[in-house]
This record gives sequence, C-alpha cells and structure tokens, in this order.
Amino acid sequence: MKEYPKKIRTELQRLAGTAYDRDMEKALTELETHFRRWRSGEISPFDLNNLIHAHHDGISRDLWKFYHHHPESTVPRAIANGTLKEDEIPEEIMDYLAETVSYFRKEESHDIQS
Repeated sequence: MKEYPKKIRTELQRLAGTAYDRDMEKALTELETHFRRWRSGEISPFDLNNLIHAHHDGISRDLWKFYHHHPESTVPRAIANGTLKEDEIPEEIMDYLAETVSYFRKEESHDIQS
C-alpha cells in the first residue's frame, strides 16, 4: 500500500466521510420507506422493528466498516461509482488517486457487463 503524506491522508479521511454520509443517506431513505409502510398499516410494528435491526446489522455496519478503515481505496471506489464527483476532489488528491480510480472504473464497467 502506498504511503501518503499526512495532508493527503487527512483529505482522504474527509472525503471518505462525505461518501459515507451519502451512502448512509441512501440506506436511510430506503429504511424510511418501511416507516411509511408501517404508518399506512402495510406492515406490523414487529416487521418494522425487524427491518430496523436488519438495517443496523447489515448495510449500516457494512458501510461503517467500508469507509472507516482504508480511505485510500474507498475514496477511489466512491469516485468510480459516482458517490463522489471528480470535480469535488482537489486536483492534488486526484493526482494520487487517478490510477486507482481508473482501475475501479474498469472493474465497475466489467461488473455491469457481467
């Protein structure tokens, strides 16, 4: 794994936090739809409670683990999948990440084609 200067590592952590917030917002929006289903009587309180636990033990935990350990790989993935836009990334950071972003973009396009 590359060693990054402290300034770059700090910015990568900030960007990973931004991507984490965005992905968590998507997951919470999905959970919110279950609250609407519960309020409309479509599902029971027991069902909603199970969905909340599934969210907490599933996507919530997965996102936390993904974004809080290796921002040098999670940030390029977030750029490749569109969670972070390239124009949001300082040029100095993109200089460090360009090769990895390109790799993940190729991987994303391969996954879509498969």
